[in-house]
Amino acid sequence: MRILITGGAGFIGSNLATKLYNLGNEIIVVDNLSTGFLNNLKEIKNNIIFENEDITNKEAIIKIFEKYKPEYVFHLAAQSSVSKSMKNPDLDMKINYDGSKNIIDISSFFNVKKFIYSGSGGTYYGDYYKNKNIINNSRLDLEKLAPKEFNKSNAISPYGISKAKVLELLKNKNKLNWVALMYGNVYGPKQNPFGEAGVISIFSKKMLLNEEPIIYGNGECIRDYIFVEDVVSANILALEKGNNEIINISNNKGYSTMEIYNMLKNLINYKGNFIKKPYRDGDVLISILNIEKAKNILNFNPKYKIKIGLEKTIEYLKDN
Repeated sequence: MRILITGGAGFIGSNLATKLYNLGNEIIVVDNLSTGFLNNLKEIKNNIIFENEDITNKEAIIKIFEKYKPEYVFHLAAQSSVSKSMKNPDLDMKINYDGSKNIIDISSFFNVKKFIYSGSGGTYYGDYYKNKNIINNSRLDLEKLAPKEFNKSNAISPYGISKAKVLELLKNKNKLNWVALMYGNVYGPKQNPFGEAGVISIFSKKMLLNEEPIIYGNGECIRDYIFVEDVVSANILALEKGNNEIINISNNKGYSTMEIYNMLKNLINYKGNFIKKPYRDGDVLISILNIEKAKNILNFNPKYKIKIGLEKTIEYLKDN
């Protein structure tokens, strides 16, 4: 298969590109390297096509499609920083909406067989739990209450709003066969430990360097973490399954920031402390996803338990 991946030098995109290449596919990566790194593709870079291009440059993207004629498109390129979106919502909309519209329109025009979009479940569902009586609920109860796929977004950040608008574009593309995968909090090898997002990679690298991680608020924010190899597996399953569907991809397991901190502290044998700072604008208190639809439609079952995923992430960061 001839597969084009936008954002293919980024964290998830590079893991996906490597796996798809190893499965025998022809890979075209489109990335402007604003947040991605060519080094993420070092295992395969001599055997794939790489185009250093911005998805907002419609004419350039059309030429890439004309030249390589991809059969399948994975769209992962995005401005993914919530704090940046709060400071500069116009830039966020330009990349996440205008850029995505370019990729969707061009994919539809060139009759790609399948378009697979990477979305953010946490930002899309936003403060889903806010108006529910959850004060005395157990973690298991919260997992049972987790949002199923629905049409109305509860996004509270410009980032979440721009990603939600992309789903509306997809729903109105009658000619395009698409699947939108809404991720929980993805972590694992090749995630930038010096970026804003990715608490597991950030905490791990800080501890390995014997530096103090920053915890925002009281450490009680709950997230649904999923290892990147499970996300890659979900994307590959979506090549053949699911038609015009929004599908949550995560573990349906919630862990607080403090729980993650303590697990990493024990695994790394970190003896230091952490720095406490106030909550940031756009932060969601609880984000857990229901994955029954992924199980039923994609036959998706996450393979990696949190401890194994943390260990693999730590081992990668020791060497990189």
